[in-house]
Amino acid sequence: MKFINNSDDLTRYLGIPVKKNIDIKSISTDTRSIKKGALFIAIKGDFFNGNDYVENAISKKACLVITDDKKFKEILGASSSCFNCNNSTEQCSD
Repeated sequence: MKFINNSDDLTRYLGIPVKKNIDIKSISTDTRSIKKGALFIAIKGDFFNGNDYVENAISKKACLVITDDKKFKEILGASSSCFNCNNSTEQCSD
């Protein structure tokens, strides 16, 4: 099992480059449980799409967000803590 405690771990385990080291206090796929300092992973399911809640996670002070929706790359820009991948479910399932 791999543990992710900070953004350096994201770079190491998931290959997601992060410019500065950010501590991750918790990990969530559900914005109802997001607390300040959490990593939010936007996952698509059969009945929901976590990408629909990325802005909510950011407003709740998630420190990092992993999404496969390309619109956030353009909207939030390179300086944000929102990272795009081809498929967030596959990216985080190793």
